[in-house]
Amino acid sequence: MGRRVKWLTRRVDLGEIDAEIDKCRARGDVRYLNKLTAIRMLALGYERKPVLDAVRISERTLLRWVEQWNLGGFKGLKPGKGAGRPPKLSEEELKELDEDLAKSPRESGYDYDLWATKLVLFHVEKKFSVSYHKNSLYKLLRTIDSQNLPFF
Repeated sequence: MGRRVKWLTRRVDLGEIDAEIDKCRARGDVRYLNKLTAIRMLALGYERKPVLDAVRISERTLLRWVEQWNLGGFKGLKPGKGAGRPPKLSEEELKELDEDLAKSPRESGYDYDLWATKLVLFHVEKKFSVSYHKNSLYKLLRTIDSQNLPFF
């Protein structure tokens, strides 16, 4: 039998970890659940290989998770805010745009009966001082689940 892994330098309270695992299952947060499961298995004395197989990760990922646990405990394991460019429009502005698109273009001061892609792009730039490419506009409207998509 291989050697026992003794990587965890931070104390692991199995009761706390089990409670956190239950919360993850209820939320459907698989990523955080896998991290907690790996830490729990290591705390119980499992070797690396069974842990890697159970949560289907690489050894490098396991090492990173252990380091995150040792440095920050539960907070260290929780996923942070994703990287990337911040959105051009705030949540309130997106809601406002969706409300605008629910009205006819005439109600917003345009001489058209239907929202066309170019008109929506113009409206967004005029009202919010932000420009989008037409492909990005559709992605944007899908993120807010808009039922008010332009017709062409």
